[in-house]
Amino acid sequence: MSDSTEKFSPYDAADYLGNFEDTAAYLEAALADGDDPALVAQALDTIARTAA
Repeated sequence: MSDSTEKFSPYDAADYLGNFEDTAAYLEAALADGDDPALVAQALDTIARTAA
């Protein structure tokens, strides 16, 4: 049996928000969920990090 371990890179949605359209779609998807304010807050945090 092999003792290999899988290595994963952390996923960051901010890496995929390269333009206004992608950012708007990401925020719209978070707002469409509607019943989770924490999800909207997390989406706004992600968007803010792309602007920095």
